[in-house]
Amino acid sequence: HARRRAGRHRHVHHQRDRITPALLVFLVTFIVYVAGLAPDVYWLDSSELAAAAWGLGVAHPPGHPLPSLVGRAVALVPLGSIALRVGLASALAGAAAAAQTTRLGALVARRARTSAQPNARIDGLVGAAAGLTFGLSYAAAFQAVRPEVYALSALLGVTWADEAARYDETGDRRRLYTAALAAGLALSNHHLLALTFVVPAALILAPRAGLGPLARALAVAAGTVAAVWAYLPLRAARHPLVDWGAPTTLGRIWGTVSARAFQKAVARGQVGDIGSVAAALAAELGLVGAGCA
Repeated sequence: HARRRAGRHRHVHHQRDRITPALLVFLVTFIVYVAGLAPDVYWLDSSELAAAAWGLGVAHPPGHPLPSLVGRAVALVPLGSIALRVGLASALAGAAAAAQTTRLGALVARRARTSAQPNARIDGLVGAAAGLTFGLSYAAAFQAVRPEVYALSALLGVTWADEAARYDETGDRRRLYTAALAAGLALSNHHLLALTFVVPAALILAPRAGLGPLARALAVAAGTVAAVWAYLPLRAARHPLVDWGAPTTLGRIWGTVSARAFQKAVARGQVGDIGSVAAALAAELGLVGAGCA
């Protein structure tokens, strides 16, 4: 009995060491985000996304069904303006993304250490540094202080990466299916972004997973995508105030999901523009930043 109690104590202590840095990073970044949260309507797409969430409408292509549902849920909190409430959803997602980055950073630190001696404290510090560096960066913070889709995209992307890495380490199929759920939700948020990390990571995991688990993981991701994307025609059929593309037919649904409205601008790009793009990157980011990009 004493040995079992000691074992449980060691397990709880290990869990506390692993979770505490992520919780602290969540609290720090969330406080910072709330302090800088836009109190009302804001520029770029923020006002439209807040209106789409509050009225359960269809946001601009590719539709963004998941942020509308999450934003509407948080908007039910009786605190400030509607825009501030929907922005609070971004703050929560951004802080959670920073916390997940902390967990992933600690995992990478532990797996990268050459010494066999475990040191959860050092791993936690490395993870916290990674989480704070990400969460307090301008790019992450700017997406977390206004109604937007990118903080939620970051949360789901880092969650997918963390669960996939833990599956790679342990072989626990529950991690694989959780990663698939995160991937499906990411594809329901901004699939044009999600595909850039879901596809390469899936190709890396496929040989390790095996045919059966891989098929089940794909089914989880596909089912999640189908369930969330069904929001678009269901809500468009009710003619909400914000109803980009009115996706009630297959053609209109494809037009919204594929972001066809924006493809004219993309089509103007030519191979000869690569030099100009590289020069612009160098001017904005500096040579080191452009090289990293």
